[in-house]
Amino acid sequence: MKELMKQGIQKGGKFVQKGWQKAVQAYKGELVKGLKIGKSVENKLTQELGKPYLSNNSKGLRWGDIKGNNQVRIMKGRKDAQFECQQRDYVQVRRGGQVIGRNQKEVKPTSSFPSPGDNPEAHIPYEEWVNWPTLLGE
Repeated sequence: MKELMKQGIQKGGKFVQKGWQKAVQAYKGELVKGLKIGKSVENKLTQELGKPYLSNNSKGLRWGDIKGNNQVRIMKGRKDAQFECQQRDYVQVRRGGQVIGRNQKEVKPTSSFPSPGDNPEAHIPYEEWVNWPTLLGE
């Protein structure tokens, strides 16, 4: 009896895992639609940086390595966000581990923003970023 239960749990676990993976893939698809990421942009990101992952707060998608050496995160804007730059869909870019800003150059720490990723300059409007010549900036 114990062996049958063990097998059932293992099979059930695989079923749940497969179901979860399908749900995550569907959610990613909905995010891509919700973020209005064009198919050509999505394909280019995937070709250059690998398959997308949900970002930490599940409000966007991340392409690139988990350590953030080369990474593009596309985030859904929130009307209630503290900063105006986060109220519309935006992109955060890391190139060589450095946060890249709207001018396609490294964002340096400041007294107001010791963490460059928090600087509003690091939140690039999606419609601006899609016109960059390369995914990670110049």
